[in-house]
Amino acid sequence: MKNLIYTGLMILAFLSCNNRQNNATGNVINEAIDTILSFDYRTPVNVSPGGFLVFEGTINDSIQLDILFDTGCAYREILVSDSLKNILNADSGSVQIEKYKKEMGIQHVDFPAFYNMFGKNTAVVGWTFFENKIIAISYQNRHVKILDKTDPNPDSIKVNRRQYRDGVYLTIPVKFHIQGKVIVKEVILDTGFNGTFMVPYDWAEQNHIKTESIVHSLSSNLMQYFVSSDSVTIGNLNQYDVPVHFAKVSFAGLIGNAVLEKYDIMLDLKNYYLYLKPDK
Repeated sequence: MKNLIYTGLMILAFLSCNNRQNNATGNVINEAIDTILSFDYRTPVNVSPGGFLVFEGTINDSIQLDILFDTGCAYREILVSDSLKNILNADSGSVQIEKYKKEMGIQHVDFPAFYNMFGKNTAVVGWTFFENKIIAISYQNRHVKILDKTDPNPDSIKVNRRQYRDGVYLTIPVKFHIQGKVIVKEVILDTGFNGTFMVPYDWAEQNHIKTESIVHSLSSNLMQYFVSSDSVTIGNLNQYDVPVHFAKVSFAGLIGNAVLEKYDIMLDLKNYYLYLKPDK
């Protein structure tokens, strides 16, 4: 059986990282409006169902890295492997993907499971990398486009900013129809999770949902219990027979790339709205 992997950088950030702050300003050096940033939709070996958004980038115009974009990571710093301290021994630097450049703090971390999958030359940036920007994500065309503005859309979904422990996370409301029960909850928008939905096991217990087979995560010892939903509603869009994974975790649920990849996405990080257009 293939496995799920969630990169943490949301969950691992909860469990492993020190919440160090530094003096980086977070200033955008180059706006790059209407610039297209190409990514590789990368799926590690023996991992399914979805992939991860990985860009080619640099730090300080010299150190080349793969940069994984994780909207489920609340850190304002770029997360870089401890093994790179000898060539990147600084608290901040300019992070650049094509024409888009931003000053960020640098956090050195040790995530063995993650680096076994992606390599120690892979860094992570969270949603704040594009804070105060409007971005369009096309999984089909493998790019992120930075937009100057967007027209109001009545089908847009409000994105909430929720404080969980040490950071602010982006959440959206989702309605789950499972075994005749209806569960309406906020879940974290997480491009650092390759699966469909991972939600707290408490939701199953509270709603008397019978869980099915067990799956394991490659990035931790976390055991997950699988259920096939009748349908899942996001805004005014429905998906049917969507796998939902219940796990004994303390954070809010996650919506990952295996769901998001079915849409063209407009994520407004100025006004905090999400618009999903089915990818036909």
